[in-house]
Amino acid sequence: MKKKTYLIVFIGLGLLFNQGLTAQDNAARVSAQMNLFSWMTGKWQGEAWYIGADRTRTVITQNEDIKFRLDGAIITMEGTGTQMDKETQERVTVFRAFGILTWDTQASKYVLRAYRGGNFIDSEMVPNEDGSYNWFIDVSSGKTRYTLRHMEDGTWNEKGEFSRDNGQTWMQIFEMNLKKE
Repeated sequence: MKKKTYLIVFIGLGLLFNQGLTAQDNAARVSAQMNLFSWMTGKWQGEAWYIGADRTRTVITQNEDIKFRLDGAIITMEGTGTQMDKETQERVTVFRAFGILTWDTQASKYVLRAYRGGNFIDSEMVPNEDGSYNWFIDVSSGKTRYTLRHMEDGTWNEKGEFSRDNGQTWMQIFEMNLKKE
C-alpha cells in the first residue's frame, strides 16, 4: 500500500512540475512574440479623421495609452478621441475604445480583442511583408480593414478602409497619425 501511495504522489508531483515548465515555456514564447510590438508602448497623441454615418469627414485629436501587462504576455491599448465642442468651446470625448493584443501559441498568430460602445470584436492581427499589420471587422454591410504601421520617423500611422464587395475594392474611412509623448 505504501509503495502505491508513493508512486501516486511521485507521478502527481512529476505532472505538476512538468506543467509548470510548460507554462513557463509558453509565457516565454508569448513574450518573445509580443516584443515585436514594444515600439507601441507609451502615450501617443495626434490627429485622426473618420468618415461618419452621415458621410462627412470629422477631425479629432486621438490619444492612445499602450502598456505591456502580465510580464509582456499582453498589450493593452486604450484610445480616446476628443474634439472641441462648437457651442461650449470645451474639449469633449467622441471616441473611446480598449483593446487587448496577444500571441496565441496554439494557433501561432496574433489575436486582438477590441471593445467599443458596449460591443467587442475578435480579430487576427496579420503581419504583412512591408512590416505593417492588418486587422479586420466583418459587418453585415461589408468588411473593414485597418492597417497599422510604425513609420521610419517613429510615428504611428493607422488607416481604416471599408469594402462592400468582400475586399475587391476599398474606400478609406479613417486615418490617424500619432507621435509618442
